[in-house]
Amino acid sequence: MHPNLTLAASARTPRAGQGLRVETVTSFDEFLALEPEWDLLVDQAGIMHPFLTHEWIRTWWEAFGSGARLHILVARSGSRIVAIAPFMFVLRRRYGLRTRCLELMVNPHTPRSGLIVSSSSPEAGAAIWRNIFERDHEWDVLNLSQIPQEPAMIDEIGRLCGERKHLCGIWPSSNSPYVATNGDWDRYRDGLSRKHRSNLRNRLSRLEGLGAVELEIVSGEAEAVAALEEGLVIEAAAWKGAARSAILSNPRSALFYRTLASRAARRSCLSLQFLNLGGRRIAFHYSLVHRSRTFLLKPGYDPNYRAFSPGTILCYLALREAFSRRDAEFDFGGESDEYKMQWTDRTRPHCWFFVFPPRLRSRLMHFAKFRVSPWLRRTDLAGAARHRVVTGRPVAES
Repeated sequence: MHPNLTLAASARTPRAGQGLRVETVTSFDEFLALEPEWDLLVDQAGIMHPFLTHEWIRTWWEAFGSGARLHILVARSGSRIVAIAPFMFVLRRRYGLRTRCLELMVNPHTPRSGLIVSSSSPEAGAAIWRNIFERDHEWDVLNLSQIPQEPAMIDEIGRLCGERKHLCGIWPSSNSPYVATNGDWDRYRDGLSRKHRSNLRNRLSRLEGLGAVELEIVSGEAEAVAALEEGLVIEAAAWKGAARSAILSNPRSALFYRTLASRAARRSCLSLQFLNLGGRRIAFHYSLVHRSRTFLLKPGYDPNYRAFSPGTILCYLALREAFSRRDAEFDFGGESDEYKMQWTDRTRPHCWFFVFPPRLRSRLMHFAKFRVSPWLRRTDLAGAARHRVVTGRPVAES
């Protein structure tokens, strides 16, 4: 049994204003029952990524939700759901203080988060924010992690903070690179830097000298299980395994990606992409497909072929395939790492938004997070710079 199945049934809190009411779902069973309406709302909201679908949130909760409590806010107009906010309550220690955190269901495996609001009822988002702020006695910190930097939502939260004298702050997060793949492949390829194109030609030619180079895509449910296991071994083979950041390094991560793959494959939304050399798989992409967009979640390569840049060649072939299908986008996700920015100059900025109620405990945490921590960071950086000037050697990072 999932650790949160025994939670109490959902509490329903009517809210006045523009005919909307906001309900609070705390029962896992009731969360499961929301699936059809949830995914219909994702479509109505025009969300162009899979990270707020019921399937993603359910899989995330089953893998990572232990120790947390569901707190999903559902706004209804009549009987129709017009907004959903997938929150949870978590007890954490922050700066030595036991802290009640109201958070979106996010961790390092979540590329993007936020609220789901019907495009026909934009006021429903404001109703959810009002519900959260009116119940601020229940939480010490509101943590909105990995949300797009959307001025409208940030302005709305900032206005409520001003009205209720809450403190708030923003930390920049990832700038996720993406490529628009609905144009002409030759024009896109020729627009890449000359050095990048030269390196591609050179390494691809050298690799082809060892055998046939092909892109393999596995998406069917029957083939996905065995292919995924091979892909996970490849993903852990290089530096990720040594750093214990590979999927297989953590049982919860392995559960998440295996379960997600099985569910996505049943809906034809899984894309396991391999670079094959003479029939041998030497590089791997774990991707999801949503609304004609490919979202790369986890890449990996066989370090025995490092000299040929197999990851780069797989990106090249995967992008060429996306252009041939006239897909909308190929989304690299994560940070704007150098290897990703070789393919594009387009990114999507994300941020973390924190809200602190006007209580002593919360104000102390705001002061620590947005005053003390940045000062310590600047001090550490200044000390490291002085060390380099005096000794000529870098300081080891912890």
